[in-house]
Amino acid sequence: MTNQKVEDKKQKKYMTSREVAARFEVSIRTIVRWRGNPSNGMPEPVILASGSHNRYLTSEIDAWEDAAKNN
Repeated sequence: MTNQKVEDKKQKKYMTSREVAARFEVSIRTIVRWRGNPSNGMPEPVILASGSHNRYLTSEIDAWEDAAKNN
């Protein structure tokens, strides 16, 4: 991922499951598995409105990624 793309992702307040999957170059199914395993510490998604899709706070995804890199 280029530096510009990383900066674009960090400026967004929320990310979709598809965007998180693309960021880590995994499938959406992998995101679902990560979310279902509490021991890995993946942030919980938020629901912004009734009937809407999962959204992840970009700041929480950034922190989770940084923590994983430091372990």
